[in-house]
This record gives sequence, structure tokens and C-alpha cells, in this order.
Amino acid sequence: MADQASELEALELILTDANAEPTKLSYALIKSITTNFSQEIGLGGFGVVYLGVLRNEKVAVKKLFIEQDFSDELFVDEVNCLVRAKHNNIVRFLDYCADTQGELVKFDGRHVMAELRQRLLCFEYVPNGNLHDYIKGISHGDEWQIRYKMIKGICHGLQYLHKERITHLDLKPDNVLLDAYMEPKITDFGLSRLFDEGQSRVFTKNVPGTRGYIAPEVIDKGEISFKSDIFALGIVVSKLLVGQNNYDIENWHESLDVDCTQAKSCIQIAQSCMEADQHKRPTAEEIIKKLNEMESLGSSIYRTNSSDSENLIQVEPLELHFHLEPNTHISVTQKLKLANITDDYVAFNAMEWSSMAKYGFSWSGPSRGILLPWSTHELGLIREAHEMSPLSVQCNDVLIVRSTVVSEGFKTRYIALDMFKTHTGRKVHEVKLGILVVPSLAESSACTAHTLSMSPTENQDLKKAKEELHRLGLSAHERPHDTNAQLSSLTKAN
Repeated sequence: MADQASELEALELILTDANAEPTKLSYALIKSITTNFSQEIGLGGFGVVYLGVLRNEKVAVKKLFIEQDFSDELFVDEVNCLVRAKHNNIVRFLDYCADTQGELVKFDGRHVMAELRQRLLCFEYVPNGNLHDYIKGISHGDEWQIRYKMIKGICHGLQYLHKERITHLDLKPDNVLLDAYMEPKITDFGLSRLFDEGQSRVFTKNVPGTRGYIAPEVIDKGEISFKSDIFALGIVVSKLLVGQNNYDIENWHESLDVDCTQAKSCIQIAQSCMEADQHKRPTAEEIIKKLNEMESLGSSIYRTNSSDSENLIQVEPLELHFHLEPNTHISVTQKLKLANITDDYVAFNAMEWSSMAKYGFSWSGPSRGILLPWSTHELGLIREAHEMSPLSVQCNDVLIVRSTVVSEGFKTRYIALDMFKTHTGRKVHEVKLGILVVPSLAESSACTAHTLSMSPTENQDLKKAKEELHRLGLSAHERPHDTNAQLSSLTKAN
């Protein structure tokens, strides 16, 4: 158990350090974090993907199929490709497991010792499914910005792979995952080849890939090169442009009626990628160059974080005071105003903490959403009916509102908690709000006679509440109101 605890700690550290190198995990730990492979989240031609749960994070564990002709050489080749593939648009490889044990099995009526091999790969968890499923659910006309971002991200990922001399050989929508920001991440390197320096093509008798994405020269001559991936890229881009997985591959572009410069350029790129003659296809670097040139002309709709301000949103008020009356059936709502003070589109998420549950709080509407540039939004926090009221001022917790920049066209339904984790490398703005739970005036008076005015006991309660605010990171200069004055007006009975 001690070894598993140290392994688990090391895996969690790798998740928070983008420069950490993959290591070996024990089969026992992988069984533990996947709860004996209980939750399947993906299925491919080479294995099943399971959800792994750590203390503070999630991971994806791919358990490879071990067939009679399984080769450890192919497993090592995949690991070698994964170790080199470190890019924002490639699913991050964390660890591997190569476990072989002897097991007694029955064969021809008697027991024999057989080797039981387990080969597993551990990756970052990517929460928004794959590109194939996204294309199935595209709402036509209102999400071009998201699709363009995906096209550019896939191109960047492929450019990086080719720079590292890796051919993917199975690029398709199923092998592109979408993270919390809908950023595309290329995955599944089971067929990938790592070319030697100076090598640009190889020939094979076994045609790798998925039907419909395999380049003509691979089918006809068994010739594999970087241009094989470019052909598959053209198919992927065309499906994003059409918004369908099944379409007329010969005349797909004729069905598109676009007046957007970016869309027209992407149509041209997809057509050139799908050329039957591999020599007419562009390289990944040339594709990126064309996209950058197009954007430099001022036609880009691909948004990045352009805010110079330290803060993304302003929240008012920064303290929530709830005056609790016992045995009441009246709900009280406190309004929270969020203001986007940037030129960017900002996603926000309000986190509920334990004091809210203790005193029966809930939201009057969604606690996450998108703020347009220089726009405002109101949230309502409701104090539900309850039977008990605290006997003194309490500040048990805080409410946290986190925000981060997203692309224009990003939808509320894409918002995930992973977006607001700072180790992702993105700017995350955090605002803390103190939750002050104040006793009812009548109940305070009935408890003790000396609470009828600002007594030492009452002052002590106020002091404790302020100390608690300070402990939770809410210093006096962050709050627009004088805490003593506010609390005194609520607790004084005269």
C-alpha cells in the first residue's frame, strides 16, 4: 500500500508538471485507480479506454488487446512516439504499464503455466468526447468559430508530429479528442511510425489506417510518407466544413454556400490535401503558413487572450450577508453582479461551498455561463426556509467565482470544471466572496441579555468573522463595505 501511495503521488505530480517525463506504473495501481476497470469511456481497434480517478484529478487508461500475434515491438514503438509527442494539440502521455505474470491454466485436460501479459497506457483525461461525436451534433450556422479553432489546432498538432518525424497513419475524427476549451487533441498512436533522420517514406505490405482516410498511394503501392497524414487531414477538415460525417466525398465542396474568408480558405486547403497525387498536397507547415497569412490580413476569427488587464471580471458585492430568521417559509435572494471588463469572451463558474449547504442555499439559475465583451450578468443566491438560526455571526466559507477567456462562439454547454484549473497554463481569474451568516435579531435577544447591544461577546463574534475572512484570503481592501459597520447594523437590537 505504501508503494501504491507513492506511485499515486508521483502520478499526480506529473499531471501538474508539463515538463515531467512519463514513468512506469504498477498494474496494481492501475487496477486501483480504475476500480478494476469498471468504467469504460472509449473503445478502439487496439484496446479499451477506462476512466481512472486520482485524489484530485482524472486520467484515461488504455488497456491494449493482447492477441496471439501481439508484438511488444509495436508497443515499444507506440511508447517511443508518445514520449516525443509533447504539444497542446496532442493528448498528453503520462505513464505506461508492462506487466507479465505466470498463471496456471487448463490445456488439454491438464494445468500448464501460461504468461499473462498486460500492456497499458495512461493519458490525461480529455472531457468533451471526440470530434466524430461533435460533428454529429453540430448546429449549422452558429459555430463556425469553434470549427475553425479545431481545424487550426489539428493542423498545429500534425505539424508538430511531422517536425518530430512521426507519421500518425490513423488520423480521423474518432482519434481527435476535445478538451474543456474544445481544443482538439490528436490521440491513438497505435499505427504510428517514427522515421529516422533523413527518411521521408517507407513501403509496407500491410496497409495501415481506417478505410476512407487512407491515401491512394498507400493503397496502391504501400507507400507511407508524411503526405499520407495530409490526405487524412483533408478528409477531417472537409467533414468539419460540411458538418457531417457521411457526405459526398467527390462533390462535398459544391454543397457549401459560404461568404466567410476563413471558410473559403479552409475549403481550398482541404481540397489540396485530398489531391490523388501526393506531390500536389501541401505540407503541414505550408498549411499553417497559409492560415497565419490569412489571419494577418485582419480576417481572423480565432480569438486568443488579448486582455492586458489582470482581472477578467468584476464581482459585486464581495460579501454576502444573510440575516437568518428561524421557522420561516420565506426564501431570500442575494443578487451577485458579474461584469466582463475586457474585449474578450469570458466563461465563468461560481463554486458552491459547504456553508451554503449547511444553511440551505441554492442558485436561482445557472451558476456558469459566457460573458460577452463588456457585458454584465446577474446571479441569484437563494437562502431557503430553515428551522435553526446561528447564535452568533459566522463566516464558515467563501463563494469562489472563477473565469477564463474563451473563443467567440464558445457555448455554455462546453464549460467544464477543468477549464478553471491553473495548471492548464491558461489565465484563470479568481474572485472570493465572504459568506456571513448572521443570527436573527429576536433569537439573539432571547439567547442572552448582553446581546441587546454591542457587547464584548458580540464584538468577539465580529472579530472571529473578520479573522475567518482574512484566513480565506479576503483582506479588508478587497471588500467595498466596512464589515464592522454592516454587521453592527444587523446585530444591534435597540
